Amino acid sequence: MFKGKITLLILVLCSIVLEVYPQTPLSPDQQKAIAALVTRDVPEGAPGVAFGIVQNGQVTYTQYAGYANLEKELKIGKDTRFNIASTAKQYTALAVLTLVDAGRLSLEDDLRKFFPDLLEEVPGKIQIKHLLTHTSGIRDIYELLSLQNITWWKKTLDNQDVIRILEKQQGLNFEPGTDYLYSNSNYILLAEVVAQVTERPFTDYLDQMFRKLGMPDTHFEPDYTRIEDPIARPYFNFNTWTGYEWIWNAVGDGNLFTTLPDQLRFEQILQTRSSDYLSSEVIELSQERILDDLDYGYGLEFSTYKDHPVVFHHGGTGAWKATVLRFPEQNLSLITLSNSGKTIVVDQNQQIADVLLSIDEDQAGYLTAPRGIGDAITGEEVCGIYRDASGTTFRFQEKEDGLYLIRWGRNDVRLEREAQGIFHQANDPDFKQEFKRDEAGVWTVTAYYPTHAPYTLSKIEADFTGFVPETLNGVYANRETGTTVEIKTTGDRDYAVKIGTYEVPGLLLTPGSILAGNYTLEFCKDQGLLLNGDRIRNVQFVKTE
Repeated sequence: MFKGKITLLILVLCSIVLEVYPQTPLSPDQQKAIAALVTRDVPEGAPGVAFGIVQNGQVTYTQYAGYANLEKELKIGKDTRFNIASTAKQYTALAVLTLVDAGRLSLEDDLRKFFPDLLEEVPGKIQIKHLLTHTSGIRDIYELLSLQNITWWKKTLDNQDVIRILEKQQGLNFEPGTDYLYSNSNYILLAEVVAQVTERPFTDYLDQMFRKLGMPDTHFEPDYTRIEDPIARPYFNFNTWTGYEWIWNAVGDGNLFTTLPDQLRFEQILQTRSSDYLSSEVIELSQERILDDLDYGYGLEFSTYKDHPVVFHHGGTGAWKATVLRFPEQNLSLITLSNSGKTIVVDQNQQIADVLLSIDEDQAGYLTAPRGIGDAITGEEVCGIYRDASGTTFRFQEKEDGLYLIRWGRNDVRLEREAQGIFHQANDPDFKQEFKRDEAGVWTVTAYYPTHAPYTLSKIEADFTGFVPETLNGVYANRETGTTVEIKTTGDRDYAVKIGTYEVPGLLLTPGSILAGNYTLEFCKDQGLLLNGDRIRNVQFVKTE
């Protein structure tokens, strides 16, 4: 009786479809809380989400909210196909695993066995397992395009186009197997390895796999002109909902269109370890780490959520977003697919997990605020530039009305003192900063916020004695991409930097490094520089003038 009442209420208010299955373990209060979380970011007349729960091999809950196509007034439903972006990597990895299981491919195989013209000058092996785990050092294709001032989603490139770009690369981010850096290039290359081993197009092999898994509406799409409806068209909201056309053809790293029922079917296979196509051993292996000391496996990540082990992956390309969150100990899976730029699918799934696992909403699993009041400090003594190993950079500066936090690409924000060594953002008090010295006497700042674990940055202490800022001025060129970097002094520690046609202010971090937007430029003794970005490292530029 409760199901009928709650379903009718939601249909009237939000135009959604909700199904609670007879075998559901969910209480009425849980059902109500989940329904509210799913529709939280889906206002009337907007794009939306498809959400489902699988536990112990049974689908226990599904919910569809919002529109797949606003222009045609088509609502999201069971047949609606979403682009699940990087969440698709698990299927490319699974295809690789089927070939390994059949003895047709080895995780130890060198990539150059299949692509002899790729990275010819790089010594040693770039193994298949390196591609799977993002430890290959191969640079990310989207970052390489961005470096050339190319907006990738405005281009129509396929896998062969990507390989031609990668063949121009002469170096790596790092020696294979020595580090981790997420790179979509790895999974596009894996798709083409599958194609070579099977002697058929990657998409054909995967279509066969999906049919045998009982996922008939799931396809990698190598030709955007032939994507079958009904598609959840992606929308952003810039005062009004605005859609855009999808013209990308590369596959393997993403570009997989699927329905919620197909994704739930796959979760059932994983939970029951039962499939006419896959052995239980292959299913089991697909959900495990490849390298014991790395939290990335077969297209999946490993972590804990509030003390519960989780296996997961998130995907996002434009307004399309998807996430799968698996709790192995509870044999529980949560899936959200969305076509809305407004929806935050990761937060939604985590908050629904709180409901299902009866986790107190105040239990973050990490500190969300400093434990003490800190040491007495002045704003002046903590001013400067702070940075962590990932490249996150804060600059603190005293202005007439107080201490400010300055971050590239964001508005400067005024900080208010909360305690002796504790500040918070004036317009968002939950964002707190704790200043203190570490054991070596170096100033550090730890940032706290309710939605993520705290992280610590250290103040950059550099000796600028005798340094002449103009020595870094000049034009530098990278022959792999044809990109140039132009640098010109504008102040004591400030520079104008032009990367291709992209102009950005540069901030001198040390006598040998400049922060320029999302990039760090590290200057070499041979008059060159190395450019580092989010997913590219050690891109070499030679000074030409």
